This record gives sequence, C-alpha cells and structure tokens, in this order.
Amino acid sequence: MQAGFALLTCGLVRKKNAGHLMMLNFAAYVFAFLAYYAVGYAFQFGGLAINAPFGNIGGTPTLNTFLLGNGQWGFLGGKGIFLAGPAYDAGSNCLSLFQVVFMETAGYITVGAICKRITFGAFLLCEMFVGAFLYPVFGCWVWGGGWMSQLGATMNLGHGYVDFAGSTVVHAVGGFCAMALALILGPRLGQYGPDGKPRAFSAHNLVCVVTGTFILLFGWMGFNPGSTLGATDLRISVVAINTNLAAVSGSATYLGEAGKGVTGLLYGDTRQFICQLAGATLCAVWAFGATYIVFKVVNSIRSMRMTEEAERDGLDVPEFGLPAYPEDVLTTS
Repeated sequence: MQAGFALLTCGLVRKKNAGHLMMLNFAAYVFAFLAYYAVGYAFQFGGLAINAPFGNIGGTPTLNTFLLGNGQWGFLGGKGIFLAGPAYDAGSNCLSLFQVVFMETAGYITVGAICKRITFGAFLLCEMFVGAFLYPVFGCWVWGGGWMSQLGATMNLGHGYVDFAGSTVVHAVGGFCAMALALILGPRLGQYGPDGKPRAFSAHNLVCVVTGTFILLFGWMGFNPGSTLGATDLRISVVAINTNLAAVSGSATYLGEAGKGVTGLLYGDTRQFICQLAGATLCAVWAFGATYIVFKVVNSIRSMRMTEEAERDGLDVPEFGLPAYPEDVLTTS
C-alpha cells in the first residue's frame, strides 16, 4: 500500500516536487507508525477483549478497560500503551500490524491534498496526530468495541454502526482530515486563474501513476479480504472479487440476501440505515472538526506553509537539499 501511494502521488506532481512527495510518503509511514505504536493502538483497541477484536462483528468489551467510558459506552481505549501488558500477546501484535495499514492509509490520503506547500515539520505533526489520536478514537468507537458498534444493543439501531474494511473509519476520516488541512493551508500557487477557474497541473510521470495504481489494487487484496479476519472464511473470495469489480467499473455486486447479515434501507432495515447515516455524519464532523481546530491553532502559532519563493522553485531543494532529478539542474545551470 505504501509503495503504491508513493508512486501514485509522486507521479502526479511536477518534477520539482517529486523528492518532496517521496519524503512525505516515507515519513508518513515512519512517524504515524510510531504514534500508533505508542498510544494509538491502545486508544483504539485497549477496551476490548483480544480474542474478539471487532465490536461490530460480535466482540464485547469484556476487559472493561476503557480510558473514557465503560461497558457498552466506551469512548477511548485505555490498555496497552506501547503494546505493553499481560493481555497484549502475539495475537494482539499481529492485529496491530494489520491495523497499521488501515491507519497509515488514512494518513496517506492527506498527502495529495496538502503537498507542494506544507512544511515538512508541519506534515510530521499532522501524521502523528492521525496515528495517535484522530484515527484511533473513531476506530475505537466502531471497531474497538466502542459505543457506536453497540448501538444495536443500546438503542435498538440494527446491528449498531457497521463499517467493513473502513469506508468511514479509514477513508472518510482521512478525507475530511485532508479537507480541513487544505482549507487551512489554502490553494496551491497558480491553482486558480484570474477568472477564478481551476488550472490543471500536468503529471510528470504517468508510468509511476499507473504502476502505483496497480500496486495499490494488489495491496487492497489484503486490505479488504483480510478484513474478514480469517482466510478460512469463504466470504474472502466474494470480497476479493467485489474489490476488483469496484476498481475496474466503479460498482460492486451485492451477493447477499435480505434478512441475512447487515442490511440497509433497500432491504427492509430502516433502523440500520438510520444508524449508518448518523454514523457517517458523525465521522465527517469528528474528522473535519478535530483536525481543523487543532491545526488552526498550530498554524496561528507557526505557519504550516512554505514561502512563496520555495513553492515556485519546488520544495525538493529548500526542504531536503537535493532535487529528485539532479540531471535537470545540471542541464539548466
């Protein structure tokens, strides 16, 4: 997944920012991982029994070690800082490594929205915020036995809020976080013309773009089918096929039957639909609101944006001291 994101985003920018993009992708994995290892995983899963890792598919918070809340009203996990503690064994380590990819994907989504103008230090702060707090909190509510996953029992809303593989937990959290950061930073230089219409920036390497796309699709064969949490679960083949169909056609097939598993408005369960609609709305409010408030304050203390001169020349040299394509510098000097 990380390699795919790096190639895709790097290929879509101009050459003068290629090194900047690669360093952002590299640093996102490093620093978000460290933040998730330190506190993020504990915040997300620290209130849940290890042998039942996802609250919305049958897990219950039997450890009752929420830092905020308890029982069916857990808001923040409280066990396993630095993956320490008697309940955190090999199984928990495996789950944490699997979950890192989901967290990192939420963090990578921000890259394209804020690249070419954000300072490297500000970007690192954004990634640690996602890995330590923004993603784990909503992940706790939905996947960590938290209150949203228990709404079926507490409020009679279907099965509680359900998100298989992270449409909201991963992608919406990352997307609304990126939107908030983009608003704070402002548009790229030259993005809009005098008439107010947007200007397209040409990709500098379509080979990277296409290669990165296929690598990402391959990664999604672990991301989505792996979310069944069991290779012996025959649904893994259905999920894999649907993931590929969605990638190539923008649509997926529904192979279930009404009354079996989680259903929605079109299959007669209006309470589940209401729960899903409310949960998705809350996700948008949480991810956008928390990010905007935190980084609006950060930006008021110290600007998160590079200077106009650096943006025009490209961020490779001013940020990292080396262009991605040094032969271009030699040719023009």
